[in-house]
Amino acid sequence: MTQQESITVYSIPSGMGGVHTVSIVEDMGEQVKVRIWYGRPSPTGWESWGEWDGQTRIVDRASLTGERTQKLVRLPEDTSAGWMFCQPYEAENYNPENVVAKYIHAFHEGELYRMYEIDENSQSIKEYRVDPSELSEAHKEQAKAVRHECTGYQVKVWERGQTAAA
Repeated sequence: MTQQESITVYSIPSGMGGVHTVSIVEDMGEQVKVRIWYGRPSPTGWESWGEWDGQTRIVDRASLTGERTQKLVRLPEDTSAGWMFCQPYEAENYNPENVVAKYIHAFHEGELYRMYEIDENSQSIKEYRVDPSELSEAHKEQAKAVRHECTGYQVKVWERGQTAAA
């Protein structure tokens, strides 16, 4: 069974001056049983923020406002940071013959990898999103292992003189 990616939600007064985001669990005519959603979508599914999340209440149907769709799963590339991570870059003077090494960097969540092509001056001359299937499992695991250690930490996947590029 595949994971549900989104759900129809509404707003109801929280009783504390704000609102709760809720979805209908059971239609009881004039009243509905609702589930409170308190958290955020993540690549692996809903990430709960605490005790409010998952609670149910029975409320008047008329109290439901602001019908909309709530994502339950959010792909990393759908975030501002993930989108920026995926944007390609190429230096004006880019030439494949100038590439002396290639490195990958793993995004802080999900399966996003960025390839950096480096010249002899250790300058990045081309950057782009790379399909995980094009990388070895060892390189992906290394990149994931170090992605939280230091911003921008990368794993070398190819160097001039090797027989095959990653």
